Amino acid sequence: MKYLALCIMCKNDEKTLIENIQYHTLAGVDHFIIYDNMSDNPLSAALSHMNNVTVNMWSDTQTGSQIRCYDQCIKNYSNKFKWIGFIDTDEFIVLKNGMSNIKNFLKGYESYGGVGLNWKCFGSSGHTKTQKSVIGSYIHAASTGDDRHIKSIVNTKAVLGPNKNPHAFRYKPKYYCVNELKKPVHGPVNNPPSHKFAQINHYVTRSRADFEAKRKRGGGNKRDNVKLTEGFWLRFQEGQIDNSIKNFINLIKQ
Repeated sequence: MKYLALCIMCKNDEKTLIENIQYHTLAGVDHFIIYDNMSDNPLSAALSHMNNVTVNMWSDTQTGSQIRCYDQCIKNYSNKFKWIGFIDTDEFIVLKNGMSNIKNFLKGYESYGGVGLNWKCFGSSGHTKTQKSVIGSYIHAASTGDDRHIKSIVNTKAVLGPNKNPHAFRYKPKYYCVNELKKPVHGPVNNPPSHKFAQINHYVTRSRADFEAKRKRGGGNKRDNVKLTEGFWLRFQEGQIDNSIKNFINLIKQ
């Protein structure tokens, strides 16, 4: 049994997905379970050069697709990995305080059902066109209420399946999710957000061109783009520079 895998459902965003896989491989993730949600160009071809990736076709495009995808992932892969993290293509796990490997970080949480890491939401940093690197281009994080949302890394011996949305999961009796401070998290939010030891950089909008493509593509769990309004875009455009991921990368390289 390997220690840690990440599950990502992706549609037509292969360049960011490749950057995500490369980044998290350096950070200690053993394997990536990718669900190709009807991409125009099959992800199996784009990722064929990566030997730590398993690509599954996922043709479900109805509301709730991401929840059903995560449920299938748990059923099919829980016996292969001790931990499985469930993130999106535009989300990157960042460790702080000198920690350089996600597996080492998780060893402190093995008695719990899961770990819920808070978002840190980033805007466009003034970019109108798609950039070569996500993590190198978008550096302005907006302090909004969105940061209270978590994404989960679940202990496969304790998890039962996803909850009512892709952020939270159900656990066996006596097990539960905790935040980075080991305080219980019941549901999809941890409020106030905690970013002391770790955070998930969520590149919500990226450039204006990326945002328009996201609106066209729709969400993983809901295909409509009702929330992706001009007001949504503007909410993330004012922010302060956050170099946590740059510091983490420098530490990994050392």
